Amino acid sequence: MNHETYQDYFNIDPKYYAAVTADLIKSGKVKWTAFYPHETFVRLLEKTHIMLSGKDSRSLWVEGAYGTGKSHAALTVKSLLEASDDEIQAYFDDYGLNKDLCQQLITDKNNGKLITIHRIGTASIRSDQDLILAIQDSVIDALHKHGIENRGEASLKDAALKWFDEKEANRTYFDSLIKEEKYMWEFGGKTVLEVIDTLKNGNADVVAKLMRNILRVAEDNGITALRLDVPALCEWIKSVIDDNDISAILFVWDEFT
Repeated sequence: MNHETYQDYFNIDPKYYAAVTADLIKSGKVKWTAFYPHETFVRLLEKTHIMLSGKDSRSLWVEGAYGTGKSHAALTVKSLLEASDDEIQAYFDDYGLNKDLCQQLITDKNNGKLITIHRIGTASIRSDQDLILAIQDSVIDALHKHGIENRGEASLKDAALKWFDEKEANRTYFDSLIKEEKYMWEFGGKTVLEVIDTLKNGNADVVAKLMRNILRVAEDNGITALRLDVPALCEWIKSVIDDNDISAILFVWDEFT
């Protein structure tokens, strides 16, 4: 009797990973060009085009069982919109995909300044404010990677400066908070007056980092006047788009649970 095994019937790609992770992407072990564009993925590309063209403003939701390729598909959509025209053309040619869809995605990509954001995982998100901060951090990081200096800090810091200026009690209370051990390292031993001065005169990178720390203190201690709510977040994103002449921001969130 012959004792045959699965390897006698199947050829397994040695570079296949059942779960795509940020480390695999960063190390280059997972390539978007290796993703096979099956029928469902092609429909995803078609719906992405419809969304980017403004025909449908609703976001897209992709779901499926573990290991079915959702993460790799998300990476491929993002990468296609960041690739050169020749790279997109080559991908479509390699797999014999629809040439009209290829041209539509190239047009979407080149129609102004498109910023794509890729985020994996939600393990650290436990509240609405965590979610807002996660979105904010992701947008700021993407702008930094694209070399965009104006990251809408003005719309974030104005609320903080207004609250500090309202009354001395606000400044005194915040000063006592940032002297606590759990915050003092993040603020580098600054007093509230030094925090205010940095908000007014610091460069964009310093202000962005300081605002993230300020918002965390506000969330921990119930300072609602300093919290970004959903409408404020939307206004901030709009200001980022307007101030930098961005045509669209596409947020690809993998494992959004």
